[in-house]
Amino acid sequence: MELPEEEQNSRRLYELYLGGKKPGPVRSILQELFVKRWDATYPSQRWRDGDTVPHRWLETTRGKTIEHTGTVKRMGLLVLDGTWEPLTDPAGGPITVTRLADSERIDAGAHTAMLKAAVDGGVRACRLVRRYPDGSRLVLCKVGGKNGMTYHAKDKTFGGLKPKNLGASETQLELHVPTGEVRPSGSSGNNTQQHALLGEDKGLSSYDVSLLCDLLKDHGHGLLAGDEFSGLREILDSIKNDRNEKACHEGYVRTNEFAEACDHISTLINACVETHKFFDAEWKEKREAELANMRAARFTIDDLEVVCWTAEDYVARSRRELHLLRREAKHLFRAQGELLRGIRERVAKTKQLRFLVQAPSGSGKTVLCVKLAAGWAADELRRQTDMFFDVEVNAAPWRVLLLTLSRALALETANEVATELKAQLSMDVKLSPLDEGCPEGRGFAVYAVGCPEVCVHVLTVDGLVDIARAQKHTQTEAVKATEVDITPLRWYQHAVVDEGHVVFSYQPCSHLVGQHRCSQPSDVRKVLDGALLDPLTAAVVVFHDESYQLVGAGTCIPVYPEGCVRTKVPLPIVRNPGPVRDASVPFSQELKTASVASDGGWVHFFRALDDDARMGRSRPRSVRMVEVDMCLSRVYRSAFEHAENLQGELSVICVSELADQTRKYGAKIAAELARIQEENKQPKWEACTAVVVPGCPDELAGLLLDATRQAAVERGLSTVEAALPTEPSSDSAPFDALYFGAVENLAGLERPFVIATGMQHPAYAMHRRACEGWDDETDRIDPRVYLGVTRCTVELTMVEVGCREFAKHHIMSAATAQPQPGGGIVSVAGTAPQSHEAQRVFVEPSDHDSAGLRRCRLGVTVDVNDPPSTEDLSTAVSLRFS
Repeated sequence: MELPEEEQNSRRLYELYLGGKKPGPVRSILQELFVKRWDATYPSQRWRDGDTVPHRWLETTRGKTIEHTGTVKRMGLLVLDGTWEPLTDPAGGPITVTRLADSERIDAGAHTAMLKAAVDGGVRACRLVRRYPDGSRLVLCKVGGKNGMTYHAKDKTFGGLKPKNLGASETQLELHVPTGEVRPSGSSGNNTQQHALLGEDKGLSSYDVSLLCDLLKDHGHGLLAGDEFSGLREILDSIKNDRNEKACHEGYVRTNEFAEACDHISTLINACVETHKFFDAEWKEKREAELANMRAARFTIDDLEVVCWTAEDYVARSRRELHLLRREAKHLFRAQGELLRGIRERVAKTKQLRFLVQAPSGSGKTVLCVKLAAGWAADELRRQTDMFFDVEVNAAPWRVLLLTLSRALALETANEVATELKAQLSMDVKLSPLDEGCPEGRGFAVYAVGCPEVCVHVLTVDGLVDIARAQKHTQTEAVKATEVDITPLRWYQHAVVDEGHVVFSYQPCSHLVGQHRCSQPSDVRKVLDGALLDPLTAAVVVFHDESYQLVGAGTCIPVYPEGCVRTKVPLPIVRNPGPVRDASVPFSQELKTASVASDGGWVHFFRALDDDARMGRSRPRSVRMVEVDMCLSRVYRSAFEHAENLQGELSVICVSELADQTRKYGAKIAAELARIQEENKQPKWEACTAVVVPGCPDELAGLLLDATRQAAVERGLSTVEAALPTEPSSDSAPFDALYFGAVENLAGLERPFVIATGMQHPAYAMHRRACEGWDDETDRIDPRVYLGVTRCTVELTMVEVGCREFAKHHIMSAATAQPQPGGGIVSVAGTAPQSHEAQRVFVEPSDHDSAGLRRCRLGVTVDVNDPPSTEDLSTAVSLRFS
């Protein structure tokens, strides 16, 4: 399947600027241009990319110093620092000095007079170098600069040097001065350039487009100095902007934007050949051919490496290696890109600062959160590092908050933020746990190495409340919330919230993920407002999914931050295959919240990525339905009736019937796990599999786990037995192990193979009747089932009592791809108790509304000679099955 044109343009620019396994054409052009201008500027120090030298340097950022020692590329060191030579005495020997401990002065010892003469003679900068026994010299630190060197006659020492090494005093330090043969970079103190140039593997091939543009325009080296190159410098500005704003992390590029970027590249090629004669006509012809080929290139979804059409494709990689979006510069589909750009533009212009974005499960909400948080941090870091660090900077911490619901999701999201920052900045990035009153695993800081003041904090909601509580004794400003005695942190410039429907509600069960600290959900938004540096100017973007937000009643209903504007966007479902999306629809909470019956049966319909799979590509796997044998008292009863009877007239046999039903569930679950292991022969099959059960009642997950283990032992399924955890999985369960536990604890995460089970277990039905107000036996809507189903990315298995009726659904994936205006006839997966349902039901799609959203409804064709039953009509209109 070919990409839409805007996504074609995005991929083309990605290939032009960033490239795949080899540098893109633009990067290659700039590398050749840089070497050409370097050799012309420094003929005695022509570019030799392979040489390495030992080096020791100090990185100083806003008063904090980090020391590095290692082998670096000689040319990278030359680009940064230029050439230096020892300052010698009249006899030709090097002047050796000692830095006074804990001081900004150096003692020249016997060379004091010579050094004073050098200062008087105009030496205004120097560096201290330690000579090693093997004769090599390692740069210790650079001193001087704008403050110059000053001589203190009283104590015969030299000060004003501001040496940046803050450790113990070094001895036998040579004093070096710049020779002028190769000038230092005008941005030699810039941490971004240090990371890009200093390293054993930091040769020319590693220089990216942004760095090359900076080096070519660097005022220290002056490779393109003078009015004659003013036009070329302007083109380089445009090239760098195209790389950063379009090629690096935009998921779609409009046709006019792509044409403009190509014009910039073409202008660069012409300037290099026609205007400045740097290269010959043959070089120009080659480069223009590369550009023309990329203009005409066509890409399919396979080129993005995003979709797993078979289980084997997915199982061959771990989740950390396979993303539904590009690994280094994650791809955004058009609707996602439009949303991201719209939010950033409105925040930048302060037109709108608070957003509540409704998006379906599997549509990439976490990726958008990562993009927003990392993008804001990267923009600020570029702004702050566009200066010389020889000048002391007193910048306050600049933080973005990314708030989520669980420890597992916090760790996963923090890793993705680190990947995104590294891709955007081309810098090394560090991820470290937060320890400022935050329990282990509930918070992480992500920042570029050497720049810890600009960072993204990825926190669970409980972690944020814990930090706020811990600060109440260390700050004076305090606020008393209903139950949380906290101090406003005033830390964050912006906040992004993932899974907001859980973050801003209350989870009374401690074994399930969610917000546990504030029994009144409104208190959470008070904590968030207090965490913002300025609530009136900070952006707050909340992503949520109303399809499974209302589990329980009362305090489970989320209370969102004030001022958030509700927004629905037509995001495609990029995680779940079509059959999984179809299976989830009958359980969606939206069927209640959207007032479907009064709205003519219309519900929002989000297209899955594989809805229009074509010939030659394997179809996604259909939903497997596995029947669990009924316990005796369940026969001829619905789950609702069974629960009612076990709590009433059958209460005397309730315990034995629950145990019998649990054993029968365990047998089927064990058999399905064995099938998954056998059909998908992979060493780590268990890491790709999850068994999700209701999180309530508390003991149900443990009972089903024990029953499954017992069945595995009895049937000799040793592999299954070994894979089962010793206790139900929590939100801290390892990623490389089988997940067997509450579905709530897998929120925001996914597995290729998902077994959804226990949703018809009588213990769960009894809990729903007693605790959650389930009083309609025909009501299939269950947010826990919806949540469990949508965790699946390859194959979904429903293991249930009465499964074919419970899990039946219309197969809309095929019908919506049919071209007829009235929609397509839909079949039913499962058992259709009414005689006409499977033959007469069709899906009717609507036109897109002003926001780009589309809806659909099910209808029936009425034959007056053989009319459908009332039940058929009700099923078609409301998407509910009785």
